[in-house]
Amino acid sequence: MKRKLTALLVGAVLLCQTVCTVGLGYAQGSDTDPEPVGKTYYVSTLDGNDTNSGLSEEEALYSLQALGEKELGPGDHVYLERGSLFNDDYLHLTEVSGSAEAPIVIDAYGEGELPTINTNGKGIWYQDYGKPLPNTQHRYQGNVSSCILLYDCAYIEVRNIAMTNRQVDPNAVYNAKDAMDRTGVAVVAQNKGTLNHIYLKDLNIQDVDGNVYDKHMNNGGIYFTAFLAENQEETGIPRYNDVLIDGCYVKDVSRWGIAAAYTAYYAPFQNTAEISDEDIAKYGHTNVRITNNYVKDPGGDAITTMYCDRPIVEYNVADGAGKQINNTDYSATTFGKVAAGVWPWKCKNAVFQYNEVFNTYYYNGQNADGQAFDADSADGTLYQYNYSHDNGGGTFMICLQQAVNSVFRYNISQNDSRAALVPATSPLAKVYNNTFYMKEGVPFIATNSGAYGQLEVTNNIIYYAGETPRNENWQAGTSTYTNNIFYNYANVPSNSVGHITEDPLLVNPGTGGTGSESGPALDTLTGYQLQDGSPAIAAGVPVEDNGGRDFFGNPVNGTPTIGAYQKISGEDLLESTYFEVEGSTMRLPMPLAVSQLLEGVETWGDTTVELYHGDQKVTQGNVEAGMTLQLTSGDGELTKTYTLEQKNTYDYFTDLMGGVAAGVQGNIWYVQEHMADGSYQNMTTYRSDWKGWDGADSTNWNFVGCNSGKEPTGIKIVDRLKDRTNLGHAIGFRAPVDGTVHVTAEGGLRLLTANTSGEVWVTVMKNDEPIIQQTQLPNDAQSGMELDREVEVVRGDIIRIEVQNKGAGVAQGAVQANMKVEYTDTDLPVVPTEPVVPTEPVVPTQPVVPTEPVVPTEPVVPTEPVVPTQPLSTDPVVTREPKPSSPVQTDDGVPPTGDPSQMILTVGMLLASAAALGGLTVVSRKRRD
Repeated sequence: MKRKLTALLVGAVLLCQTVCTVGLGYAQGSDTDPEPVGKTYYVSTLDGNDTNSGLSEEEALYSLQALGEKELGPGDHVYLERGSLFNDDYLHLTEVSGSAEAPIVIDAYGEGELPTINTNGKGIWYQDYGKPLPNTQHRYQGNVSSCILLYDCAYIEVRNIAMTNRQVDPNAVYNAKDAMDRTGVAVVAQNKGTLNHIYLKDLNIQDVDGNVYDKHMNNGGIYFTAFLAENQEETGIPRYNDVLIDGCYVKDVSRWGIAAAYTAYYAPFQNTAEISDEDIAKYGHTNVRITNNYVKDPGGDAITTMYCDRPIVEYNVADGAGKQINNTDYSATTFGKVAAGVWPWKCKNAVFQYNEVFNTYYYNGQNADGQAFDADSADGTLYQYNYSHDNGGGTFMICLQQAVNSVFRYNISQNDSRAALVPATSPLAKVYNNTFYMKEGVPFIATNSGAYGQLEVTNNIIYYAGETPRNENWQAGTSTYTNNIFYNYANVPSNSVGHITEDPLLVNPGTGGTGSESGPALDTLTGYQLQDGSPAIAAGVPVEDNGGRDFFGNPVNGTPTIGAYQKISGEDLLESTYFEVEGSTMRLPMPLAVSQLLEGVETWGDTTVELYHGDQKVTQGNVEAGMTLQLTSGDGELTKTYTLEQKNTYDYFTDLMGGVAAGVQGNIWYVQEHMADGSYQNMTTYRSDWKGWDGADSTNWNFVGCNSGKEPTGIKIVDRLKDRTNLGHAIGFRAPVDGTVHVTAEGGLRLLTANTSGEVWVTVMKNDEPIIQQTQLPNDAQSGMELDREVEVVRGDIIRIEVQNKGAGVAQGAVQANMKVEYTDTDLPVVPTEPVVPTEPVVPTQPVVPTEPVVPTEPVVPTEPVVPTQPLSTDPVVTREPKPSSPVQTDDGVPPTGDPSQMILTVGMLLASAAALGGLTVVSRKRRD
C-alpha cells in the first residue's frame, strides 16, 4: 500500500536537519595525520563565507559547492568545522587526485558534533554504465543524488563527516518504482584506469531515501561502481585498487548499506563459475577492505563486495538487513525482492571473518533470502570466525550453480530461523568445525530454489535446543556427514559416519550477546567453549588447509576437536616437528647442536621453547639424552615438556609394531602414492587388523604395511593390480637432521610370492633423484635387489622405496621392503676456524715456575739475547682455577663432569702454545647447503 509523507512529517524533517551523532567508539580526529604538504582549506557554516580564500580558519569558506570549485592536488587537506550543517549542499569532485606519498585528506576540525551534509535530494548527477546490465530489468542509467561524489578520483581520504539525503517533498511516494536513486557517498571509476587509494573512514551516514528496487545504481549508504571507459585504449580499464571503508556508521538507507564495486565489465564473469586469475586481475578490484563498520536497517543488503579479487571483510556488524524487502515497502514489482546480510558477488577468494550479523528480515518468505551470509555466484568464498544470530532467513546460503569452492568454518550460529544451511542448487560447499545452536522447530537444511545443492558437513556441533528431540530430514541424498555431533535429535543422517549423539557439554550455549556500534560481540561467546570431558574433544577428522586456528584463536593441531572451539592442552603447543614424538618423549639423532634442535621445532603463536638440563637452561652446545624441551604458551597457562631420547636408527617394521608409526603419517615415516603429476599423496586409511595403510580400492587393491596382520615378520608394499597412470606406492623416510645415513632393506627387495604374469618394478629415491634406478624384480621370489647405501641428507629430505606393478596379480605383486635407516654421522654447526683471543692477557692464578731457576753466569749484556744455562720447559702453560662455591657452567650451559677444581686448558692458551711448538693444525668442516 502506497502512502504519502504528511505535512507533519515534513515539518519534523525540516526542524531536525542534522544527524544525531551516536557514540561510535571510533576515533574522531586526525591526530596521526602527517603535516600537509599542499594547501589547507577550511569550510564552516558557523562563520565561513564563500568570498573568503578558505586558506585559514579565519578565512573559511561557507559551502561545499564553493570548495568543489577549488583545484585540489597532492597533499591538500580540507577541513570541515564540527557543528557545521551543510543544508541542501553536497561535495562533488571529478578527476581530483593526490599521490601515493601525499593523498588528499578531507576531515573535520574543531570541537562538537561531526560536520553534517544534509543534501535533501540536491547534488544530482547522471549515472550511466555505458551499456545495459546482464539482467535488463536492472536500471543502469538515471539521475542520482549524492552527498559526496568522487568521480575518477584517486589517492583521496574522506573521514569524520556525517551526511543525510532525505526525501523532503511532501507529495513524493516513498517507494515509487521510479524514485530517484540517492547515496551518501558515491564513487565512480570511468576514464582514469585504475583508481588507487580511496579511503572512507569514520563516516556517519543516515536517512538516505533512495530507490529500494535499484540494486546496481549508486544507491544507498556507500556505493562504488565502474562504468565503460570512453576511450579504453587510452585510459585503460576502470577499476579500483586499495579501497578502505572503515569505522563507518550506516543506518536507514535505501537500498544498499555498503557495496563495492559493480562494473560494466561483467561479461568475462557471466558464464563461468570458476573465475580465472587473468580475468580478475584485468577487470577486478584489488586490495579492497571493509572493516569495523556498523550497518543498521538498510532497506536491502548490508555489505557486499562485487567483482573483487581477495577482498577482506572483517569486524563489521550488520543489524536488520532487508528491512524494506516486504510486501508493503517493496510492492511495485517482485523482481529483485531478495536481500541478505554480508556477502560477495562474482568475487574470487573473498574472506569474511570476525563479523556479526543479526536480525536480518525474512518476513515469512516475503524476502526470499534473509540469511546472514550468502556465497553468491562467487569463486572461493571463505566464511570463518563469524557470529550469526536471530536471522529470519537462516545462517548461510550457497546461491546457485556458479557459487563454487565455498567454505564455511569456525563460525557460531545461535537461534537463526528458517534453516542453518540453505544450499540453493549449488555445487559442493565444505562446512566444517562450526557450532550451530538450533532454535526449536528450525530445520538444519532448507532451500529456496526448488533443489538442494551439495554439502560436505564435517566436525560440526549441531545442537537442537527444542524441548523434545527433533526428527530431522538431513537431505542425505545431497549432503555427506562425517564426525559431527547431533545432540537432541531423534535420528542421524543415514549416511553419517563417525557421529556422536551425546551432549557435547558446551559451557553455556544460547548466551551469546549482541554487537553494537562499538563492534561485534565476539567476546560474549565463551558459552560455546567445551567443558572438560566433552565427547567432542579430539573426536573430529583432519581437514586439509583448515586455517590452523579456531573461532577463539586456539591452534588446530593433530586430531581436531568437533565444533568451533578446539579445546587445547599443552599437546597443541607443538605445531610440527621433524623429530619423532610419542607422548611426552621426543627422539632425535645425536650428536646434535641445540640450535639444530630448535630449528626442527615449530610451535603455535607466541609459544616459548626452552631446553633444560635438570634445572639449568641450555642455550648452546650439544643436546644430550635426558634433557627436557619445555613449551610454554604466551599467557603462561599451558605447558608441555618433552624428554629427549637418542635415536639414530629408524626401522619401519619396529616403529610400526611399536606404535610410533601405527596409524600416523609422519613425522619420520610416510606411506604414499606417487601421482601422475609427480607429487606424492599420503594414504589415508589405516587398518589396525593388518597393521598398515590400505588404499581402500577393491578393484585396484594397494597396501603398505606388515606382511601379515597376525604374526608379521616384515614390511611389504603392494601396488595397484592393474596398469595405471600413477607411478606407484612407497614407504618414505624423512630425515630429521643433516648428516649421513646408512639405508638398508633386510633380506633385500624381492617378491614375497613368485610371479607368473606382468612385471613388478622397484625404485629407491632421494626426493626426486634416484639412488637406484627403477629395476624389475625377478619373478622367482628367491632373488632380488640389494639395498645397502650411504646417503648424505639434509633435514627434510625424503628417501623412498617405491613399487610399481605393471600387470602382476595382487599376491604376486607384493614386495618385501624392510626399510631401515641409521645415522652414521650428523652434521654439527661449523666450528670457528680462528682461535679465541681474550680481550685481556690471561693471568695465571699461580706463577709459572720453570723446572730450574735461570742463573746467568754474568750480568746481562743488552746487545746479545738472553740465553739461559738450561732450556725452559716446553710443556703447555696451565692455570689452576679456584674451586667454585657453586657448580661451574660451561659455555654450552651444561655442568661439567668431574672435579671443577682440576686444571683447565683454555682454547687460546692451547692454540698459542701448540702453534709455538709447530705441532697443531686447525681444520674446519664446512656444512653442506
